[in-house]
Amino acid sequence: MIIVNKKILVVLVGIAVLMIVVVIAISNGKDKKIGLTELSKNLCYDDSKQMIKDLPDKSVYISNGKIFIDDKNTKIDSSVVIDKKENVIINEVDVNGNKLVIRCSNGKEIPIIDLTNAKSKEKISNNKQEKSDDNEKSANNTDIINDGNKQEKDSADSNVEEYVDSCELVVGKKEASVGEKVAIPIELKKNPGILGMTVSIEYDDEALELEDIKNGEAYENILQFTKPKILESGCICLWDAISIEKNDVKDGIIATLVFNVRSSAKKQTYPIGIKCSGNDVVNNNLESIEVIVKSGHINVKE
Repeated sequence: MIIVNKKILVVLVGIAVLMIVVVIAISNGKDKKIGLTELSKNLCYDDSKQMIKDLPDKSVYISNGKIFIDDKNTKIDSSVVIDKKENVIINEVDVNGNKLVIRCSNGKEIPIIDLTNAKSKEKISNNKQEKSDDNEKSANNTDIINDGNKQEKDSADSNVEEYVDSCELVVGKKEASVGEKVAIPIELKKNPGILGMTVSIEYDDEALELEDIKNGEAYENILQFTKPKILESGCICLWDAISIEKNDVKDGIIATLVFNVRSSAKKQTYPIGIKCSGNDVVNNNLESIEVIVKSGHINVKE
């Protein structure tokens, strides 16, 4: 029988315990990636913009490596330790390097989302949603479509980066009668690898009522779709994600607009357009993609 020296045994046990501690520390130290949209849903917010706005003054603690905000599990891991009994609150939400972080009343900083180019990513998934809440209508519906072939660049935005690629968005054309429902598809062509997209829906809402916007199969289970709260001309649709794989890049229907032709509609053609500008469409590297729009219409017949 082999007899092990007690000192050697103690050393071996000590090394084993140390290795376990290191593994746990490394595991806890890697904050789990999670999108702003997903995080807002975990915290029972309708959108990430409102969540970011309301996070200050919320209580925060970490139990078993999980971050809790107002007792709601964010499903994010953290190596920081905060006891619930400390009554720690969130002072502010900010960007530090490639992390979206919350700064606490006890002086600690907790990374909550791992971002690549955080400021730009925050703009895609958070600030642009502000347009949807504003729900600004187009000043003149007759200006919905100027040429019907190429999307006009937003010359007012002096911060727009040079486009690295382009794609096409083709709006369907249908015929319908007064009182009839009609589905108009928006099809993406020549997709160069879109990670984030914000589009504005433009139409004559005195003649057409937008009843629903359905997510299309091209982005389904790939990009997170955020539908506007109020469906009216000028409303904003948003698609975004943390990253996208090459095999997920494809063409197809990104959305279907469900219209009802109002009784006030006349026998004529009503254009349906979509508008993108500036950095509204970006790729995995957050580089701007030019969007060429081919507008559609609903031709109201007797």
